[in-house]
Amino acid sequence: MSPVNRKISDSLIGLYTKDAEYRKIFDYLASRSNNATETKVDRLAYVTSLPRSRVVQFMRELERLELGQFIVGRKQWPSRFRWDVGLVSVGQVASKESDEISTDALEEVTEDEMELAADAVTYEVPLRPDVKAKLTIPSNITKVETIRLANFIRGLAVDVGDQG
Repeated sequence: MSPVNRKISDSLIGLYTKDAEYRKIFDYLASRSNNATETKVDRLAYVTSLPRSRVVQFMRELERLELGQFIVGRKQWPSRFRWDVGLVSVGQVASKESDEISTDALEEVTEDEMELAADAVTYEVPLRPDVKAKLTIPSNITKVETIRLANFIRGLAVDVGDQG
């Protein structure tokens, strides 16, 4: 391991050891099966049950270690961390499960897309006697997301009036 990697590894282990909230984030990263190009602040706060401000602090620490870039959300874009390394290996190095931070090519997919692909449920919804709709949603869909989805579907309706 190069001196630069050793310095980063030691810094990650230090963060893991000294901060229980950071440990929770590192453990989540280490437990994932796939890497992603980006991780949204709100998503990481949700899966770890940590305050958003702590997740932002964590991402700024990772940026300081040159593991990626923290991007502040603007307009409709959420705040997020763009990874330059494998996020799984960052968690594993911090928890001493691995010695090397992976710099292999990252998949061009966001964490949200990966979570949906890995943990989705498809429902067949009968609309008419001869028509069924398929709906694929995350198994851990939130109440806010169901309201948003319901409002979207309401907007699709076509008023046919007296024609049937």
